[in-house]
Amino acid sequence: MLAEIFPMQIRGFGMGVAVFVLWVANFAVSMLFPILTGAVGSTWTFIVFFLIGIASIVFTTTSLPETKGHTLESLEHEFRAKFA
Repeated sequence: MLAEIFPMQIRGFGMGVAVFVLWVANFAVSMLFPILTGAVGSTWTFIVFFLIGIASIVFTTTSLPETKGHTLESLEHEFRAKFA
């Protein structure tokens, strides 16, 4: 997915920034988990993360276009035509 959301000329930089943000999010979850478990208990901690996961699935299925069978170049042309 990451390679498909950036134009060709900034794809390397964009993917680098996106991967950095993913690592920061992973770090935040790792730091938040024990704090949340201590504050509300393990059941509610897992419920919170479950709800976040469900929300991400809903966002993904409703907001992201299907890219199966398309080349990166054709996707770039389609997105430029749609959003330019």
